[in-house]
Amino acid sequence: AWPQVLAEEWLERELAPGLRIKGRVDRLERNARGEQAVVDYKTGQAPRRDDIESGEDIQATHYALLAGNVVQVEYLSLKRDAKEPDVIDGETLVTAQQGVRGRLLRLNAALNQAAAMPAQGDETTCEYCDYRGICRKGAWADG
Repeated sequence: AWPQVLAEEWLERELAPGLRIKGRVDRLERNARGEQAVVDYKTGQAPRRDDIESGEDIQATHYALLAGNVVQVEYLSLKRDAKEPDVIDGETLVTAQQGVRGRLLRLNAALNQAAAMPAQGDETTCEYCDYRGICRKGAWADG
């Protein structure tokens, strides 16, 4: 049971000295043991589990890193005909958090050394990205 609930919670956390992450979680639940669960409401389609596990979709992992002591992240569809919520927990969540945290730390270190940052994302993800014209991933991929 998750007796304590916070909604539309703005969070900010220092990931490493000089590196802060922030964001707003739709719902943050806490149980008596201090464990937390993040619930992300979806009006559209939730990300694919494969994309979360591979680190391609980092929203759930980012929320887990922000809140701290998160033992599960749940995507809850607001559609009338929605299926059961997709829950990411256990080793899957831990591995995803470690991967995203490591990538953020490496990118931050590279930026601090004035390294150029190549665009990331697969073609499916990039196809629907709002920043497609700004990012110019094709130019990065060409060299």
